[in-house]
Amino acid sequence: CGTGQQQRTRTCSNPTPVGAGLACAGNDQEEQDCNTELCAVDGGWTEWSAWSDCSETCGTGQQQRTRTCSNPTPVGAGSVCAGNDQEDQDCNTEICAVDGGWTEWSAWGDCSESCGTGQQQ
Repeated sequence: CGTGQQQRTRTCSNPTPVGAGLACAGNDQEEQDCNTELCAVDGGWTEWSAWSDCSETCGTGQQQRTRTCSNPTPVGAGSVCAGNDQEDQDCNTEICAVDGGWTEWSAWGDCSESCGTGQQQ
């Protein structure tokens, strides 16, 4: 694989010029490229990227990281990288904090005394 060179030669001897005979015209050597197909290079993964920001601040979100098959990139009949180019994971899995809050007051209940000072609840 990869580009090489081939050479061939010939001699001016079929027949050899004699006396006032002319020497052969043209070159006595030729070259050409050979094996021009690309050498196979199997692909390799890059390192994983950093995890992305979490999609939620609490209550379980998602984050991802990626990698590419470019270390090296596959060439020719080389194989592509096996496996996934992205990973996902849960993040911020703690329960979201919720502050307590009062409801509206209920209506006043009946007075504890029918006359004088009593208490309403």
